[in-house]
Amino acid sequence: FNPWWEGISTTAKSSKVLTGPVDADTMEEAAGLKWGVSKQPVFVTGEHAQRIKGWNAVQRDTDGAVYGLVKDTYHLFQNHDGFESMAVLLKEGDLQHASAGALFGGAFCWALAKVGEFYIHGDGSPYEDYPLGYWAHDGHHGFTLASTDVRVVCANTASAALGGSKHKVTIRHTPNMTARVEAAHKALDLHAKYVETLQAVLTDLTRRPMTLEEVTNFTVALMPSNPDVEHAYRTEAERQAILALFANSTSLEGIAPTAYRAYQSVTEYLDHVKDVRTTKTA
Repeated sequence: FNPWWEGISTTAKSSKVLTGPVDADTMEEAAGLKWGVSKQPVFVTGEHAQRIKGWNAVQRDTDGAVYGLVKDTYHLFQNHDGFESMAVLLKEGDLQHASAGALFGGAFCWALAKVGEFYIHGDGSPYEDYPLGYWAHDGHHGFTLASTDVRVVCANTASAALGGSKHKVTIRHTPNMTARVEAAHKALDLHAKYVETLQAVLTDLTRRPMTLEEVTNFTVALMPSNPDVEHAYRTEAERQAILALFANSTSLEGIAPTAYRAYQSVTEYLDHVKDVRTTKTA
């Protein structure tokens, strides 16, 4: 299942796949985001009922949902503005639409485009990269353009994409489209440079052979023992798990015993093996 474009409904957890080339308007409609917001006056009820001067509620036109409070001078950013901003990127090179949708009842929205993919020698899994447009109607967040390798389909993946992005720009809600165009170009340029650097670094790792002994030493440097603990059993178990993945992981078949395989062993351990405990601090 590898759709060219996937729209996530704003009212239900369903998806719509479009198989042909689409423009910003088609993306907006297919994702269920063809609605607007407006500023409505805010009142205090009761014996001393009155309007709160200078303040407005951001309200969705279709059903009256309220997303936040803003001042009179606040410039609204519509979903159409978000898709039009992404359309600037879609004209820059070979971009494919990936996904679009809304979170938290429509308070936050996103549009994702796929730039392309590349492969590392010996690894059959592609590295995919995306420019992400993310905006809100709550009065506190601007329009963010970010480069990411996370395919956004929900709130968790949106948080991961924004939190892990090394290159992102945020634009205040203003009527100046020129600023959005310039930011789009900047985000795309940064994204391209990041992908180029990433590919070069990973390729370099494939040229560095590593023996099991060297990987063992690497895990010791990666996970040093606590000097206050006499027997660091948990740390030793983590090192052994990474070493075992380097030697025997079925997902690394065909990848030579190199620093790249060691890197993949660590990521596989962190993503699929290591237990994660939910605490107040981590």
